[in-house]
Amino acid sequence: MTGLDNATIRFNQFRVPESALLCRFGGINASTKTYESKLPENCTRTLDLLLSRLLTGRIVLSEATLAHAMSRLQHNWAYTEKRELWRGKKAKGRMMSEMTLIRTTFREYARTTAIFQHFIAHTRERVADAIRGQTGFTDDLIEATCMCKFLGTGFGVDCVSVVRKTMGARSLQQGSMLGCESFLPNATSAAEGDNTIMELKVVQDIVRGRTLKCPISLMYAISGTAEGRAAISTYLLRFGRALVLGKKAIKDGQLLRDIAWSRAHMRVIAAWLEVGKEKAPRGWLQSYQRVAMRFPVPSQM
Repeated sequence: MTGLDNATIRFNQFRVPESALLCRFGGINASTKTYESKLPENCTRTLDLLLSRLLTGRIVLSEATLAHAMSRLQHNWAYTEKRELWRGKKAKGRMMSEMTLIRTTFREYARTTAIFQHFIAHTRERVADAIRGQTGFTDDLIEATCMCKFLGTGFGVDCVSVVRKTMGARSLQQGSMLGCESFLPNATSAAEGDNTIMELKVVQDIVRGRTLKCPISLMYAISGTAEGRAAISTYLLRFGRALVLGKKAIKDGQLLRDIAWSRAHMRVIAAWLEVGKEKAPRGWLQSYQRVAMRFPVPSQM
């Protein structure tokens, strides 16, 4: 078995006693020999029960991964503020945090991580409302959750890698928190739906009509910012190219990834703008565009 967590089990000439049946959410009535549902309160469909476990799992992994990445950013930034560089004949040398490359890198990635965290928290609340209100999970919400998965865990890999490269030899020391434990994002990228599968699902749902090919309201909401317009134009150009290619587009993996990520960027920017201008200064979206909105989408994300 070379897969991750999928398997097929077949039994021949084997009977399972009634006492051994899994029956937490449903089972066989011993007297009528019919199936009876045992769904939790406020849950009307088995599908919603399964989706709630799957979608919440993807969000949990994504939030945990970004929290992990942010902790590496904060921990190592604190180190740079105390690390004095070569002073020469001066009484005191410059602090590592004063170096332009160091300062810029930590600022840009911290801002971008915070924006991704906001989007995932926003989607988490939407999922929670759907569970509490018994409204079920719309295709639009499922798309947003799939995006959380590859955005949060994928960017987590990229973010920790950048911190590791920025810190140089310091990253080899145990105190940097950049050792083997910092590869958690690489593990979460493959759990609860491999990121590549999540990207393809986003595109597949668009093509099959489950989600809007051209989400006008979403585009309108972000069209007032340069970053929003950049995401819109990238999505339209990439999706237009896929339409021209037709079935041949299936073989262009990079094109499909670009479509998924550009569409996801539109959602992230829209969610960020909802917090209000006073809480969402323009400089943060500029950082987000410089760090995250790169096309073709790099393979490490």
